[in-house]
Parts: sequence; C-alpha cells; structure tokens
Amino acid sequence: MIAAPIDIIIRKAPQLRTRQPDMCYLNSDKTGIRTRRDAQRMPAIEVAPDLVVELLSSDERRQSLAGKLADYAVLGVLEAWLVSPEAETIEVLSLEGESHARCGLFGRGDFVKSAALPGLNLAVDSIVE
Repeated sequence: MIAAPIDIIIRKAPQLRTRQPDMCYLNSDKTGIRTRRDAQRMPAIEVAPDLVVELLSSDERRQSLAGKLADYAVLGVLEAWLVSPEAETIEVLSLEGESHARCGLFGRGDFVKSAALPGLNLAVDSIVE
C-alpha cells in the first residue's frame, strides 16, 4: 500500500487529469513499482492501481466522491474502499463493467475482505480508529 500523495493519471488529453487517492495498492508485477521510493521517482503513475482507498471526511460531498469513482472506473481500478471514520465503516466497491458497485459494508468487529486482493483480511477496528 502506498499512501498519498501520489498522482494517478486518469487522462492526458485534452487536459491532464489526475487523482490522488489517500492510499492505493499497485501490483508490482503490472507496474514494476515495488516500494514507495520507486513510486516517488515517478512524476505520476500511469497504470491503474488494483485498489484505492478514500478516507471520507464529514464534509465530503457525494458529488465529488461520485466523480472520483467515475474516474477510477474509467482507469480500470478493480476495487475502491470508502473509509468513514465517523460511521466507523468501510464500504468496498468492486468494478463491474463501467462503474463500481457495493460488494460489502464492514463495521467494527468485522474483517474487510477484498476481491482484488484475495487473502487480505484486515480488522475494521484497526483502520477506522
């Protein structure tokens, strides 16, 4: 997992568009990026992460979140986690066709499961604190 800031290129033309997820997972076999230092050497990432994590703030607008998810879908991000410290939940969205759809909602006491990263099993409590 790589924490922000890291620019991910959504498109180059007609105008450069990037996003900065709060965290992302880049498959080293697809990207060649193995460490944070490898990522820092690049001005921006031009491949889709397998997973992006967005930390939701209490004032985040649903419209801005929808825009981020639409961009991630266009890029081909397999999974997005929406972490709400306020609600103490993690919503897991998987790419289905051209958009992301909810495949799980996890709260305190649960373990987050990921389709994009099989075998990943994280306690929600350790993330939302």
